[in-house]
Amino acid sequence: MLLLVICLACASGEQLDGPTSQPDAGADLAGGSDISTDALNDARGAPDTAPADTARDVPDTADDTDTADASDTTDTPELPDAESDPSDDASDADPTPQYPTLTDLWEGRASFQVDAEHGALGPEGFHFLSTWWEGEQLYAYYIRNIVVDGIGRSATGLALSPDGITFEDQGIALSHGGSWDRDWWATHPALGHATGAADADGWAANTADHAEGHMVYGPYVEDLAAGPQTASFQLLIDVVDAPDDVVATIDVFDATDERTLSTRDLRRAEFASNLEYQIFNLDWVQTAGHRMELRVYFHRRAYVRVRTVAVAQGHAPFPDDRLASFPGVWRDDSTWYLTYEAAGTDRRWPGDVALATSPDGRTFTRHNPTPLLGHLDGGWEDVNIGTPSLFKHEGTWYLFYHGFDGTDVQIGVATGPTFDRLTRHPSNPILRTSRAGWDSGTVGARSIIRDGNAWYMAYEGSTDAPFDRANWSTGLARSTDLINWQKYSDNPVLPVTNASFGYDGPEFVRTPDGRTHIYYRDPGPGNRTWRATLSWH
Repeated sequence: MLLLVICLACASGEQLDGPTSQPDAGADLAGGSDISTDALNDARGAPDTAPADTARDVPDTADDTDTADASDTTDTPELPDAESDPSDDASDADPTPQYPTLTDLWEGRASFQVDAEHGALGPEGFHFLSTWWEGEQLYAYYIRNIVVDGIGRSATGLALSPDGITFEDQGIALSHGGSWDRDWWATHPALGHATGAADADGWAANTADHAEGHMVYGPYVEDLAAGPQTASFQLLIDVVDAPDDVVATIDVFDATDERTLSTRDLRRAEFASNLEYQIFNLDWVQTAGHRMELRVYFHRRAYVRVRTVAVAQGHAPFPDDRLASFPGVWRDDSTWYLTYEAAGTDRRWPGDVALATSPDGRTFTRHNPTPLLGHLDGGWEDVNIGTPSLFKHEGTWYLFYHGFDGTDVQIGVATGPTFDRLTRHPSNPILRTSRAGWDSGTVGARSIIRDGNAWYMAYEGSTDAPFDRANWSTGLARSTDLINWQKYSDNPVLPVTNASFGYDGPEFVRTPDGRTHIYYRDPGPGNRTWRATLSWH
């Protein structure tokens, strides 16, 4: 819910904070509960290593059903109460206390109550969780906001907890993007110059002292791999508030065939600010063994400075240099999968879904190609998609995500046997905004859990845009097939904000004592996470 160029949060205008829903295997293990990790993960529809459970009755189709928090689509088995003592004689033991279920809530016997006893959980900035229970630790992935080169960005952080209450921050698990495969400073010896001079941190030309011509050309590399490539040029100009002239031309030149493969005129209006570097990209298809030049031509209409020229091989660079967050985690066998919302400073990357993998759940490597699922021009996901979640059932991957069309944020799903064969469900969006009321503008980041014979979705909602001044909260929906959803008649189930973000980014967490919680972002300062507990009326 950031910018229009980013995510639901992007869609909704959040300051690099946005809805992030993921699978939850929340666990309060303090107190010696005999609930196993497998039982908790199975309750959330977790890895296939968990014991089989009816809660995993997910449709076996490669279609989709949205649950924005696929990883949160978790089956919820009957969990024994942590307070019962198996060593006691059954006839002498006190009756096992029964906590309410989501069925009880649906039928009006229970509700979610804010956990004021524990208050804010985790460090400041810890919000929009996606969780997974591993051994004796709850892995909680979250949005981690940072500022780089004066630009607000979001990475994916990780915190661990033994009980779902006390969290220890582990730092960044997946950083924002920002590296090329090959790059050269403009003053590098491999680059030539027909005009201009070294200046500050680059090579510059001005209208008073320098003639038209190539400021930069070269480096005549011959070892680029065959196939698609992207060249990046980092430039600035002195004055943007002047006639919209062509101030520079960038191109990719094949020196072997002596032909231009890609070119672009840069106009003054394309630069946002005076003396601030911007990145401009060109795509081309490389022929193996050909000598290549990356060139910048000076038109003598403005002061122009070049800092770097660079190449990204096989993919366009920086699809996630602004946003690599809103994580949705899933572990399958020995591999951890992290879906995340990717958005870049380049306008070609307004918000899509990407994938990273890890052998230990602590450090993730990007998966190519990126993005895993791109937004579509036109329709309900025209502007961007994001806040993904992921799970796997009987050989089928389910990827849930939000779509934003410039007006509404809604939920869709794509499924397939492999990541390169994901298919959007024909019923998308599977959960839509209402015509009026608390969720008329947003039906976004979500978490899913199984209770009895039904699936329950906690999803964030808001009134109409502008989203940073909308009223936000969390509601519930129920389904028997993960595709057709019925909204709860008494929504929302958490308090409603007044013209601000909050009570959003919900994450179901079922603790070993059998209690059900929703973790959410508090509307107060600091992007703190609180929780509400399902309790009897």
